[in-house]
Amino acid sequence: MLLKKLTAAAAAAVLCTAGVLPLHADAASAKMIDVVRLEPAYEPDQQTAEFLTLVPQEGVRFRITVTYHSPEREALVMYSADLTGTANRRFAMELEPGDYTFTAETARFADGGIQSYSEKITVENPDYAEGLDITRVTLMLDSAVQQDTEERQPELTASEPQTDGGTRRMEQTLTFFRYDRLRGDYNGDGAVNAADATEVLKQYNLWLAEDPLTASAGQLAACDFNGNGSPDAKDAVQILRYFNMVMSEDAGDWDVLLKPEG
Repeated sequence: MLLKKLTAAAAAAVLCTAGVLPLHADAASAKMIDVVRLEPAYEPDQQTAEFLTLVPQEGVRFRITVTYHSPEREALVMYSADLTGTANRRFAMELEPGDYTFTAETARFADGGIQSYSEKITVENPDYAEGLDITRVTLMLDSAVQQDTEERQPELTASEPQTDGGTRRMEQTLTFFRYDRLRGDYNGDGAVNAADATEVLKQYNLWLAEDPLTASAGQLAACDFNGNGSPDAKDAVQILRYFNMVMSEDAGDWDVLLKPEG
């Protein structure tokens, strides 16, 4: 499990914007790899120089949120930021002992949409970690294109931890799977228009008749705007609203269109 019981992973979820620092000043790769430390929403009491290092896939945007759980504050957001992977750029996080929820989000489709992964994290007090001084975790954040017939959930893989001189090093990869199609583009022609709404209504009629749907997983995902698991008239209406927005403004924006009222 992601970062489960990081025996000595350091103090407080602090990622400071205050500068770009080398990962290790004495390392041969220090001149090639920068660590960006970003400002948290909350300044913790304890700090160390030990890092959880996040490495987003180049050119892909991820939103990271770390929430701290305690008797005083059940859900205290300690860190929240958008990270876009660039060459030789890493983002460093410090965690003090305690319980956290780590959440990563990225696009589900070629033009956006959200998919997320959450994991509970327990960071143990390093004073009780026998034989270990620190734990250094590198988490790779990746996004891969899945087949239109698939519906894959984010996957976490990890290499075996390596311990050397009281330091445990762990490498993990969190892979998201996206569809290479636009939201609302049922027929996959690269545009969202009335033809897509018509196809969604055909699927809705099959569902009403209790006949098997012929849509692929990617088609259903791209057109299920109300999240009820099947295409219906409301989804077709959203596609037509988007098409009208494009026709009148020469651009469509699903975030604006799907934003809850009030």
